[in-house]
Amino acid sequence: GDYFDYLPQPDGRLGIAVADVSGKGVPAALIMATFRAALRAQRVRGMPLDGIAERLNRILLDSMDASRFVTAFYGLLDPATGELGFANCGHNPPLLLRAAGGCDLLASGGPAMGMWRAATFVSGAATVWPGDTLVLYTDGVVEIMNAAGEMFGVDRLEAVIRGRPRALSRALVEAVVDATRAFAGREGYEDDFTLVIIRREGGAAGGAG
Repeated sequence: GDYFDYLPQPDGRLGIAVADVSGKGVPAALIMATFRAALRAQRVRGMPLDGIAERLNRILLDSMDASRFVTAFYGLLDPATGELGFANCGHNPPLLLRAAGGCDLLASGGPAMGMWRAATFVSGAATVWPGDTLVLYTDGVVEIMNAAGEMFGVDRLEAVIRGRPRALSRALVEAVVDATRAFAGREGYEDDFTLVIIRREGGAAGGAG
């Protein structure tokens, strides 16, 4: 039920999507395939982010039953300037870890999609400065539990990344995978696990998922 994607834009910006559909199995996979196709169709129309979210919400309402919904984060990042526009539709707020300390939660957007036809959405904006790290994830990353019933949580996720200030994005992803497996005491995951990390070095942003 998880999905992530990179969507290059005609103007040079990079679209970044992370989403999660309720439920599992074939029905969830079909819904996510519908979401992916709809998102890729909308990106070339030049619509504002809130308009894209509203359009996707209507498409999902027409494509699935009322017991399902999709949480999603979609951002448009300018690699040259670090400017990031985004809409968060009921998803786990991505972490924008500042190089100088502190963390911004990217929560602006609206509710999960596919639940209410009258739902409204707004867009947010942030700047990823040199040295900052953008962390997008699904709930399978932070809700992993250990034998004592404790969740891995957002604080541990942040600590793993901050503990490696010079690591490249791919190495950070691998470090989080190792940390969550060690925390849970097992190799596999009970839920889907999706993690995208973008660290801006120098003048341009680069990342791996």
